[in-house]
Amino acid sequence: MTTRVSTFATPMSALSGDSIQSSNASKSIGTYISGLNELKTIIEENKGLVLISFRAKWCAPCKRASPVIDTFLLNTPVLNVPISVYIIDIDDCIQLYGELKRIRILSSIPSVICYEKGTLEFFPVDAVLTSNETEILAFFRRCNDRLLNLEHQLQQENVKYLDI
Repeated sequence: MTTRVSTFATPMSALSGDSIQSSNASKSIGTYISGLNELKTIIEENKGLVLISFRAKWCAPCKRASPVIDTFLLNTPVLNVPISVYIIDIDDCIQLYGELKRIRILSSIPSVICYEKGTLEFFPVDAVLTSNETEILAFFRRCNDRLLNLEHQLQQENVKYLDI
């Protein structure tokens, strides 16, 4: 797999694209996904929530939306639920972006898509395909609810395990 991963504590401007060992296994951030095969692996191995933000350096709506998106992506509370975040520049991952457009998952940038534990196909459980701040914030509220739901499920599973 050629995914570049760093820890959440690393500022976006400092991402070098090299793999960095994460000291916190429950949160990671990536900047590259090679194509649908790698995305499929990420989805299948997902133990919590996967959020993928698509943007481009030259895109004016992306520049407006990025601070709002990054605030959530980089400041999501660390719970016991693993969170994987990918901030993708479509010029670096043109094959993935093109494939997702072809199968009608993405239609434009900026876009953020969400996959939840148990998702076994390319269609995300939620998405925001706009630079509208109100819609972005509503999307992240829904993601936060999903995260809290997954945390609750994990706690219930742990209680069942302890009862055995």
